[in-house]
Amino acid sequence: MENEFINEAADEIYIEQDLILEAADTLESLAEDYGTSVEEILEVNPEIDQRNVLPTQLRIPVRIRSCPGGTLYTVRRGDTLFRLAREFNVSANRIQQANPNINFRFLRPGTVLCIPGRRGGGVGPTGVRIYTIQGGDSLYSIARRFNTSVATILQLNPGLNPDRLYVGQRIRVPA
Repeated sequence: MENEFINEAADEIYIEQDLILEAADTLESLAEDYGTSVEEILEVNPEIDQRNVLPTQLRIPVRIRSCPGGTLYTVRRGDTLFRLAREFNVSANRIQQANPNINFRFLRPGTVLCIPGRRGGGVGPTGVRIYTIQGGDSLYSIARRFNTSVATILQLNPGLNPDRLYVGQRIRVPA
């Protein structure tokens, strides 16, 4: 779960994320997974004593470079590098290059990635965000919500069947 606290400085963005921990998590493993340090985790979680057992939830400071010409994306359960590459129509190599401190073998939900813009123009990820279909949604209601047209949503989502939307389905919409 991402906390909406964002602090932009120089060419980095600092995002504080709330994370639900797993039994095997340690401060050291979390620091490595998120490209931060144990000291920085302790700084945003003053209630934690490094010698004690970790709580079930804590805040993780995440620093990422700005993402000019691309999209900031928050990883969700089930995401993989190759799935994101296919979804955003950009190579897995370019995503890795844009996120050098991320361990893609153990991609955690809540991790914020820079997805670089697609080369060569056309409809690409720049200015596009991912929307998860909610109960009662239709393409028309989504288009109204994002101040766009059904045709634009269909253009961003080749193969999308407007008569077969389902709750939890992820589609692209203009940002």
